[in-house]
Amino acid sequence: MVGNLLCAPDAEVVIGAEVEAVFEAHDEAEPPYTLVQWRLIG
Repeated sequence: MVGNLLCAPDAEVVIGAEVEAVFEAHDEAEPPYTLVQWRLIG
């Protein structure tokens, strides 16, 4: 699944790192939608 990785631009990210989904609601948009973002675990 494609989405943005929420971390500092200079963060060291390795392939296979564990992530969790973060859902960003945009209820004020027409039509409303939700984006999935990713956050590193640990």
